[in-house]
Amino acid sequence: MQPKSHFVTTVPGPGVIAAIAIGNVFSRKKASTIMVKPNGADLEYLTGLANAGKLRSEIHKVFGLAEAGAAHLESEGGRARGKIVIRI
Repeated sequence: MQPKSHFVTTVPGPGVIAAIAIGNVFSRKKASTIMVKPNGADLEYLTGLANAGKLRSEIHKVFGLAEAGAAHLESEGGRARGKIVIRI
């Protein structure tokens, strides 16, 4: 994460909430959690932000479809910083 960036998650587990609380006190990098219910207007808005380069997902690692098992093991490891992608 770049300085002065803001991390938002829609999966607020106890560990994430603790990290957010500690990080927001001791770092210039800010984080928050939100609860969402998808709808078309919001998804269009997010698409616009992404297309404008103002929104991005952090990719941890990309696997081919033949490596789906390895991707699953990677996700279970709990050390991924970003999304694990399976390319089809």
